[in-house]
Amino acid sequence: RVRERHLDYFLNLVLKIDPHLRAKDARLSLDRLDRDLDNLRLALEWSLSGSIEKGLRMAAALMWFWHVRNVRTEGVEWLNKLLEAQETQRGSHPVEQASRVARGKALNALSGLTGRTARGSDLLRETKKLREESKAIFQELGDELGQGATAISYQRDFALSLYNLAETEQECLECRNLFLSLSDPFYTA
Repeated sequence: RVRERHLDYFLNLVLKIDPHLRAKDARLSLDRLDRDLDNLRLALEWSLSGSIEKGLRMAAALMWFWHVRNVRTEGVEWLNKLLEAQETQRGSHPVEQASRVARGKALNALSGLTGRTARGSDLLRETKKLREESKAIFQELGDELGQGATAISYQRDFALSLYNLAETEQECLECRNLFLSLSDPFYTA
C-alpha cells in the first residue's frame, strides 16, 4: 500500500513536469527530477510488481529527462523491462484501452531514445518497428493527433537517418500538418 502511494505520487509528479521538459523552464524541471531520481527509480522498480501500466506511463513521460541528461541507456532499460513485463502479464488476454495507450507511449519513448543513438541496420530496423507499432496503436485508438503525431515525427527522423528523401518528405509533411493542428510550438518550430 505504501509502495502504491509512492508510485502514484511520483507518477503524478512526472506527468505534471513532463510538458515543462520541452519549455523555457526545462532546467528547473530537470533539476527537480534529478533530486528525485532515486525515488523515481524505486517507483519504477515497484511498478514491475503489478502496476505495470503506471510504470509504463512514468517511463514514457521521463523520455526527455533521460535524453537531455544523457542517460538514454537507463531509459531504454526501464522501458524494455516494463514492456516485457506487460507482455508477460497480459498473456493471451485482450488489452484494455488504458494499457494500450501506455504501451503506445512507451514504444514511442523507446523508439525516440534508441533512434537518437541507433547505429547499424539491425538497430535501425528495430527502432522503425517500435515506431510503427506505436503509430498503429494511436491510429487505431483514434489519437492520431496526440501521441500518434510524435510517432510520425520519429518515423520522419528514421527516414532521414537512412537518407530516404522521398519517404522523409512525405513524413515531414504529414508530421507538420498534425503538429500544426495541435498548435504544438515545440514540434512546429
